Amino acid sequence: MSLENMTLRKKMLLIVALTFLGLTTVMLIISYHIFLGGIQEIEIRESRQDLDRAVNMLNNEIKSLGIIASEYGTWDEMSKFMSSRKPDFINSNFTDSTFINLKINFIIITDRSGHIVHASGFDLEKQKKVPIFKGINERQKIIHDYIFSSPTSRLSSGIELFPEGLTMLAMRPIIASNGKGEPRGFFIVGCFLNTGTIDHLGEMLKLKLSIFHKDEKNLPPDISAAWTALSPDEPILIKTLKDNIIAGYSLVKDPLGKPSLVLRTMDDRSIFKHGKIIAVYGFIFVLFVALVFMAVSVVLLEKLVLRRLLKISHDVRSIESDGNTKKRIQVDGRDELANLTHDINKMLEKLEQSEMKIRDEAEKYRAVIEDQTEFICRFDQDGTLTFINDSYYRFFRYKRRELIGRHFLSFVPDNERGHIEELLSGIKPDSPVVSYENRVILPEGEELWQHWTCRAIYDEQGEFMEYQAVGRDISDRKQAENNLLNLNSKLEEANIQLGAAYTNMKNNLDKLRKHLFKEEFAFLVDRKGQICGITERVLEYMKLSRIEIIGANMSDYLPDKERETFIGELHEAWIGITKQSYVQLLRPQEKSESQFFEMKLARLTLEGKRMLLVTLR
Repeated sequence: MSLENMTLRKKMLLIVALTFLGLTTVMLIISYHIFLGGIQEIEIRESRQDLDRAVNMLNNEIKSLGIIASEYGTWDEMSKFMSSRKPDFINSNFTDSTFINLKINFIIITDRSGHIVHASGFDLEKQKKVPIFKGINERQKIIHDYIFSSPTSRLSSGIELFPEGLTMLAMRPIIASNGKGEPRGFFIVGCFLNTGTIDHLGEMLKLKLSIFHKDEKNLPPDISAAWTALSPDEPILIKTLKDNIIAGYSLVKDPLGKPSLVLRTMDDRSIFKHGKIIAVYGFIFVLFVALVFMAVSVVLLEKLVLRRLLKISHDVRSIESDGNTKKRIQVDGRDELANLTHDINKMLEKLEQSEMKIRDEAEKYRAVIEDQTEFICRFDQDGTLTFINDSYYRFFRYKRRELIGRHFLSFVPDNERGHIEELLSGIKPDSPVVSYENRVILPEGEELWQHWTCRAIYDEQGEFMEYQAVGRDISDRKQAENNLLNLNSKLEEANIQLGAAYTNMKNNLDKLRKHLFKEEFAFLVDRKGQICGITERVLEYMKLSRIEIIGANMSDYLPDKERETFIGELHEAWIGITKQSYVQLLRPQEKSESQFFEMKLARLTLEGKRMLLVTLR
């Protein structure tokens, strides 16, 4: 059965059913993909966070080795050993407890040429000393290359692949604790990164961790693919290996700073699994609700609309068949169908009054035209005015009879008439309306602005009859637009001046900062007194390196009895209470020598961070 032959009831029921089912299906499909997409985004974000935590934990392990190497490398006793080469130093400082407490597997001490002075190995599982593993002895050139490949490699830390497996290394120069003089050798500390160590790190993060070197043989396929996708610009990759496993990959640098390793994290896709289950149950519920709603809608549509509409149709056909206009259609209710019935009942009553109503409507239309505040006029092909309303002639301050027969552009400046006439000449039956704005000059010489909408009127054969135009005064709007343009110009000029003032202020601040840190005896500290910056005169007085001073607490260089008072003054200065005081500044290298200074505290902000400037004189 085609749609043309179906009854209205069947058409309505079919349309409602198809509409509900179609919309519900589309909504379910789109919602399903959007929901799973959101779940996948959450899963990728969680995996990235897990990967970041794994990388940070590995870096912390490497940094711990670097701290150990730095402490031994800057130990004065180590410098003395490099001069004397006495074995007592080794026997007393690198005992079994040293390896156990520091959790390291070997140490290597070399001279400046890279030759091994001493090497010790230790088995942490069996807790006994063992010979240094064979790969180090056979590849002394690697150590030499680490030391002399570049200046930064002397402070290198990272993971290297030896024949025995992956090893975390940290290397620091052996130098006096004051940082002066050339390095007397190099101290290397290492820890094996075996499967047990990696599994232990993974257990701490509740992840499965793996580390692979690019020179390893038989790399897993996913690691080979990760090497291709990863780069220094894109050092992190997240992808799913299976339906139930998601993996993260990150580049890890070797001791020379090259990205030679890949760290892989693997975890179950539990979030995605639960998300799919929730989505399925949710969509089943939505589909059930949609079906119930559709059934209720069909029942209500049948009862409230279709039955009543069919009754109206039957009654109309009955009136049409017998021609009895006295009959009336009866439908209960106050809705649209009841209104339709009421309109049909009144239709017959109004037929004989139609002509009278047409005359009345014509009079009302003319009254509306005359009472309009807009300017309404009509003019012929030559532009001669044939009709104007009251607002039109009151605006131009002429009488009606003086304007009828005048050209409709007589008040428009001559240089603007050509544009308006060109617009009117372009009007066609399929596009009979144009709008434009123009100036008018009143008899007193006052200049005002108007907006006009002109419509061409055609007869039934499409022949032009006349124009009808509706206009209004827009002088106030034009004046407001001009004022706004002037205001914008002033604001732009003020913005340029403000930018120049800001640049000048910044330059003056930079000059003041340079002068301060060149000439003054001053410290930059935080609210707890930790030193964040010093001037050159502080270095001259303290006879310490900048590295030794930065990070220390300024109260450490004051006598014990003055420290508490100094901290209290810092707290007061931090909230804006400053006063002049005196302090005694000690020299750590010459504890017997000290000097009294006048101290001033001032708050300042550098690069968005609040600091305290301590000036001594």
